[in-house]
Amino acid sequence: MNIEVKKVVENLHPLLTLISGDPTTPIERMSSPDQAFINSIIFVPDEKALKQVLKSQAAALVISENLKNQAKEWPRVLLSTPHLPLALSQVGRHFFPVTTNKMPFDGERIHPSAVISQSAQIDDMAIIGPNTTIGAHCKIGKGVVIGPNTAIEANCVIGEKTHIHGQVSISHGTQIGARCEVHPQTSLGTEGFGYAQDKEFNHYRITHYGRLILEDDVHIGAGVTMDRGTFADSRVGKGTIIDNMNHFGHNFICGERTIFVGGTIVAGSVTMGSRCVIGGRVSIAGHLKICDNVHIAGMSGVTKDITEPGQYGGYPLQPLKNSLRSLSSLAALPEMRKTLAELVKKVNNKS
Repeated sequence: MNIEVKKVVENLHPLLTLISGDPTTPIERMSSPDQAFINSIIFVPDEKALKQVLKSQAAALVISENLKNQAKEWPRVLLSTPHLPLALSQVGRHFFPVTTNKMPFDGERIHPSAVISQSAQIDDMAIIGPNTTIGAHCKIGKGVVIGPNTAIEANCVIGEKTHIHGQVSISHGTQIGARCEVHPQTSLGTEGFGYAQDKEFNHYRITHYGRLILEDDVHIGAGVTMDRGTFADSRVGKGTIIDNMNHFGHNFICGERTIFVGGTIVAGSVTMGSRCVIGGRVSIAGHLKICDNVHIAGMSGVTKDITEPGQYGGYPLQPLKNSLRSLSSLAALPEMRKTLAELVKKVNNKS
């Protein structure tokens, strides 16, 4: 698809500003500095990448404002932005979206192999892929795309323009808002890890009556497991994004626009605030409360409530600067132990 530069700028101003070049220049695609395809638009993150693309045949460059002087000899279209990653995201989203994974299979909006309950309500604009099952009394909204081999149990609700990829399992009663995305191999709304034991240590599952509710614009990666509530609902707030391979125990409550990086484990009955950032492979113990605007560094362990916004890291958890100091000191411990042993020996000899 060809799109003129001026249309991109008009739609995304003030995120994009034209510095120089012909605004009627057509753009065919986006590409990286390493590829630098002809007639493409390239987002240049730093001076090193700029030197790489100045010899290319790209149609347009988008640079951060601090690179204006270094890029002034660029002969074609030059654009600037105050926020390069956001500009990259918005140009792709509005002008060069990937749509092949949302197309009907063989032109069939509802594939003949799909098994759909007669009581389910499916919007006429929804797309249902091969071998998908949809249970009783489900409601599938306008523009929803459900990939192949997905299982949706009874009484689920999926809001408009949500994309459920293939091989997703959605348990009964789960509610998913509008414009959400759920990637393959993810399981939503399963029963939590709750058991009672008798005196012989036999295990008896505790029935879970709560649901899982995802609010609008929640994005969930591949291989995520998220449990329902025991009595009250588990809930994930609007705009939260969750990377691949995360686990969330039952009774989990999360605020809005929080980020979970891959490999995080959140035990049951955790309440998480809004606008938090949880680094990779963080472990959070059960029955904790974490306030808004908390950043936790990767590989950390959380065993107590966090009541003050800020940056934290390590195990036991500390303010991030202290955690980094502790971590940097570990390498010196063997030598410190050796020195301490020698000092103790000298003191003992003198005494």
